[in-house]
Amino acid sequence: CVFYRIIAAIRIFKIEMSKTLIIQGLDFLSKQLSSLGLCENVQPLTAAIADITRSKPNKPWTYRIDDLPIFVNKSPRNAYPALDSMIIFLNISITEIDSNKDENNISNLIESSDFSILIKGKKKNENNHFYASWHLDNDSRGEDYVHPQFHIAFGGSKLEEKINSNFGNVLLLTSPRLPHPPLDGILAIDFVLRHFVTVDIHKQLTESNSYKMYIRNSQRRLWRPYYTSISKFWCPNC
Repeated sequence: CVFYRIIAAIRIFKIEMSKTLIIQGLDFLSKQLSSLGLCENVQPLTAAIADITRSKPNKPWTYRIDDLPIFVNKSPRNAYPALDSMIIFLNISITEIDSNKDENNISNLIESSDFSILIKGKKKNENNHFYASWHLDNDSRGEDYVHPQFHIAFGGSKLEEKINSNFGNVLLLTSPRLPHPPLDGILAIDFVLRHFVTVDIHKQLTESNSYKMYIRNSQRRLWRPYYTSISKFWCPNC
């Protein structure tokens, strides 16, 4: 009985330490994004920190980042049309579970999660805007097509809201739904930086030791059990 109480106390301590590192990481990112001129409004990160701070030990804990704007002053390579600048609005909501089940099964650690980015691009000296969107779902209910539990796909409701029926000759499909490891707030920001911000700019942040520490914490907490879950399909006793 004492043994199990010790194990439970250790588990709670590890979770609270993870929360602390996420709070510190989001605070670090808010300052760095501002100093690099990538984000003028870090209030969504401040709100997420408040969500985590209010969470209770030994309970599911939720936080969300709503419409965090990340400014990109250059068009991605091979973008069509070529853009002068973009704003990427990042949204994420995640509920993690304090589970006493197998920590190597990602389904035991995440109750719900939803990530999306809405990209708003602009050409120089033009008033029209161009839009794109990606979303990462945690959903295993698909029956008709290949539907990994954690999958990333183009489009989604945020894109539909912006373009209405103005599709031109473009065909928008939610397939393929591509497998992708889950993201928390820190990994979501890293996703945007590495996919849309040029290396010469983002490396001023991503190569710092503090940044790497916060990334490793989130990867260890979420990506290790994700990939372990996949590997156990092929090697159940490994």
